[in-house]
Amino acid sequence: MKHILFAIFFLFFTGLSAQKLSGVVLDSVSGQVISYVNVYIPNSSFGTHTDENGAFELAPPRGRNEYYFSILTYETKVLELDIRKDTFVEVYMVPTDIEIGAVTVEAKRTKIGNRVIRMVRENQDKILTDRSTFSNSNYIKTQVERFRPASEPEDTIVVEEGFDIVYLSETASRQHFSNGQYKAEILGELKNSDDDKMNRFTRMDIDRGFRGSGQGVEYNPIEFFRNPREANIELYSNVIDNSTLSDRPITSPIGAGAFVNYRFKVQAIDVIEGDSMFTVAVEPIFKQAPLFNGEIIVDGSNWIISSARLSLDNQVITLFKDFEFEVAYTEVALDQYRATEKTFAYQSKIGSNLYKVETQVIDTEFDLEPVFERNFFGNEIIKYSEQALERDTAIWQKLRPKNIVVEAEARAFILKQDSVWNYEHSEEYYMAQDSDYNKITFLDVLWSGVNYRNRSKGLTLGFQSIAQSVRPLGVGGYRHELAGNVEKEFSNNNALGFRYSVDYGYTNNDWKGSLRVGYTYMPRRFGRVFASVGDTYDLITIYESLQNIISRGNYIRNQRFSVGHVMELVNGLYATGEFKYADKRSIEDLNLAGWTDFVFGEANTPAEFERYRSFIFELDLLYKFGQKYITRGRKKIVIGNHYPTLNLRYHKGFPGVGLSEVDFDYIELRLSQEMPLTKFGNTNWLLLGGSFLNTRSLRFIEYKYFRGSTPYLFADPLRDYQLLGPTLSTNKTFLQAMAIHHFNGFIMDKIPLINYLQLEVIAGAAALSIPDQKFYHGELYLGLGRKVKILGEQLQFAIYAATRDNTIEAASISWKVGVNVYNAFTGKWAY
Repeated sequence: MKHILFAIFFLFFTGLSAQKLSGVVLDSVSGQVISYVNVYIPNSSFGTHTDENGAFELAPPRGRNEYYFSILTYETKVLELDIRKDTFVEVYMVPTDIEIGAVTVEAKRTKIGNRVIRMVRENQDKILTDRSTFSNSNYIKTQVERFRPASEPEDTIVVEEGFDIVYLSETASRQHFSNGQYKAEILGELKNSDDDKMNRFTRMDIDRGFRGSGQGVEYNPIEFFRNPREANIELYSNVIDNSTLSDRPITSPIGAGAFVNYRFKVQAIDVIEGDSMFTVAVEPIFKQAPLFNGEIIVDGSNWIISSARLSLDNQVITLFKDFEFEVAYTEVALDQYRATEKTFAYQSKIGSNLYKVETQVIDTEFDLEPVFERNFFGNEIIKYSEQALERDTAIWQKLRPKNIVVEAEARAFILKQDSVWNYEHSEEYYMAQDSDYNKITFLDVLWSGVNYRNRSKGLTLGFQSIAQSVRPLGVGGYRHELAGNVEKEFSNNNALGFRYSVDYGYTNNDWKGSLRVGYTYMPRRFGRVFASVGDTYDLITIYESLQNIISRGNYIRNQRFSVGHVMELVNGLYATGEFKYADKRSIEDLNLAGWTDFVFGEANTPAEFERYRSFIFELDLLYKFGQKYITRGRKKIVIGNHYPTLNLRYHKGFPGVGLSEVDFDYIELRLSQEMPLTKFGNTNWLLLGGSFLNTRSLRFIEYKYFRGSTPYLFADPLRDYQLLGPTLSTNKTFLQAMAIHHFNGFIMDKIPLINYLQLEVIAGAAALSIPDQKFYHGELYLGLGRKVKILGEQLQFAIYAATRDNTIEAASISWKVGVNVYNAFTGKWAY
């Protein structure tokens, strides 16, 4: 009897829950099936969506319920059904505009994907961007792991293949945004490194036309950002311009050029608490262009990106590979959203070492009504607080976001590096390291040079090796040189430096040498005084053609003394003033090496002129419009921008001072700019004009020179001409114009098959006018280049076709080969 009752109850309750609702959803106009339609009972957990054939299947509760059928581009359909047994229905849905324009009758994945992205773009006013006004706390953590190969079978110690942490950095800041303006205060910066390759030193030059000193900067070469602002990659921007990551702007999949550059296809539609979540696949139309690949998840209740996972092709990024980017958006205020979590993962190689890098960026504690003092925003975009560089563990407990968990391995690494740091900054360590560094080997003496260091005193000495002392191409034949340097850095970042050189020529039994001293007394303002003295063989002009630049016809003897000062007067305005006294004479009486006549021919004949003395003052003013910078301790780190740079030079020859025989005035004005044109590429241009206002006593050595062309080699197009012919000079007025444009794949990336070659079109032009000689020169060039990575460095090899026409020679066409070099720190090419 019990078994019978159990069977009855089992069949009864099974019947209550076993009923099935299935069916197919069709377009009411075309009759075609509709894929990915949401099918659900409101305020319940019962829901599904149709498959690619428009079919669905659902096991709903027994009884009467309302069933909703919804999808983008169709009116929502509601059916009231009483389900007590298996039921099959055909549902017809009516196409509608739903606020996005004309609708096709075909609800395919691509159509839906496009419409989802359009809705995202239409609702982007809900996103906090750089144009919004708000403040928030920002935290960045970068962890680098180095690949550890497995041990060999014959090794006594067994090592498993894997990765070890070698670098961990954390930065915490409070950042502020308002109408495109940005400012951040670094509250803490902590860098832990167990690999010297993670700490690279470079000199930050102010400008290619500036003769003053730059600032020394340390950075990690495999971090994709150089400061916190560069880590704020925002999908809601039209383009993502991060020159460390890619030398070309990356078009955003939801930017203005989204539908020109990407294909969108809905992958899935999920119902969460009655709201649709669209997973949209993102695929670049042009495979080799700087575009993302991956997927975006969009919340259909507000049309805001919920999250995204995207990657970049290895050919697009400069020094990394397998770059992946994940981002999550959160509502930080009523109907206001911001990317609050970002994760970047990629790999990089330095030499034979493979590194795995992961960077987390967390934004918290938003204030949408900040009050900024007058002139709060300015050219200083980042400032380090006084405590920012302190290694205080207690401070970091407060600065880290609450959702950041430091893994056990990372904690152990930090503790180890704290111990290492304390030891490395002790007198005992300095002495031990200096002792090891100061060891002199036979190879040092023979080839690389001998160095001495006392880190506790900030003292460094350097001496040339035997190989470096040999100068077989010296003026007058073989010369032997002894040279070195002394550097002293003080605790306040002031620095004193000496560089000396003494050389002896065996052919003419003559001694020559020079000494230069400089003292940096105000690092934040680049304040530096310097002086030099020497008796040397110097070039008449550095603008002689490459094949003749070291010919003896381009040398004179120069006994000289100079003293000068360089300083930033106000932000962006730099001034260098230098007094130069010189006694110049021809080297026509010098005995020259026989091989030089054979190599240089007529160009080897020394210039004949009467000995003369000169006292010249040179003033160099450079102004970088809108210069942005970072203040870090007593150092100022200049950030590049795309505004013009103005350079004014004035040279004055004073007669009678120290028997000076020169009397002239020369002025030169230079205006240059690097102009990014987003997807169209970037243009560098230069205008340069000069004139000798007074030539009462002017010698040819002080003329203005224009470098002659070198056959087959493409010269720096912002300094020299490609087809000028012989070197020219003037003591009157001149005008120069130069420009080069890199299309950055704008043309070649769009051509099928050819785009796999990763070629780039380069074009440029230049002109020179010397009115008093009635000389006018113009040239055009068109090149095809390809970027390659060699030993971790990025180069561009290119072939150019150049043509010219001027008032001396007939029009002609020549072929040139050039090599361009990428600067990983500045994120810029040489030209």
